[in-house]
Amino acid sequence: PAASDIKSYIIPDSVTSIEKYAFNECTNLESLTIPESVTSIGEYAFNRCTLKKLSIPVTLIDKAIYFGNSAFEEITITSSVKRSMGGFAIYDYYSNYYGNTPWKKHGSKNLKVIISENITSIGNYAFRYCKGLKSITIPYGVTKIGGNAFEGCTGLESITIPGSVTSVGNEAFYNCTGLTTIKINYTTSVKTDSFKGCTGVETVHFGGINQEWSMYYKHQIALNDYVDYFKTIFYDGP
Repeated sequence: PAASDIKSYIIPDSVTSIEKYAFNECTNLESLTIPESVTSIGEYAFNRCTLKKLSIPVTLIDKAIYFGNSAFEEITITSSVKRSMGGFAIYDYYSNYYGNTPWKKHGSKNLKVIISENITSIGNYAFRYCKGLKSITIPYGVTKIGGNAFEGCTGLESITIPGSVTSVGNEAFYNCTGLTTIKINYTTSVKTDSFKGCTGVETVHFGGINQEWSMYYKHQIALNDYVDYFKTIFYDGP
């Protein structure tokens, strides 16, 4: 469909490879669905595209994919089977550079990310410095959020950590200065620096009772070491 006027396109499940310049100059293309059958994407496949909505398999998010002039508003990460989103999934630690991923500096603002129910963990540094990330849906079934996974996501306003999550890594939300609301369960183990630098937090929804919060605060999280003030704590437990 190169240089066509299509606005939305779903790549068939029979496709295993997207060739070089396949969507070149599809300047009207706003929505694209890439199936899990795709294992490789050629250079400049989406050259000069201006995508807003993308559905992409978790197996491709660590690939060097160039998305042209796209400024994404919504990205869905899919998987039909149980998979982990690996460490350094979209962040190259050694070169301090994102690579050509959907999270690269494409000017995405107010970005919404939806994670498939079959994703079981979010790896270290997965969304690090994704400053345009405003909201993310973490499904029940994710059991682990890795260290520095959301570090520097300054546009993130709220986070709901489902009860299936058993551990949150070191500095997982480090310097998420725009974060105002946290929803977390008392069964989730977090490090004392998991929310370090989250100076804007005002409200915590705690999936437990007052007495459980006292123990949680004392032995697991000590959030006030890093969050200046909690204006309100809601006890959402039984």
